[in-house]
Amino acid sequence: MKIRTAIVLSAADIIISALWTKPWQGRISIFIVSGILPVALGWSLFWIFLAQKK
Repeated sequence: MKIRTAIVLSAADIIISALWTKPWQGRISIFIVSGILPVALGWSLFWIFLAQKK
């Protein structure tokens, strides 16, 4: 259940960031920093900490 919630929140973050920054109007760098980078960093940290538990 926690993983599914995290996936939905990740997708919601990217969608909200896309609607807020409007990367199709040339603001792709702001979208990457506010939408893609936090999600990628969060999942990377999750993957690292998951490996440490095993």
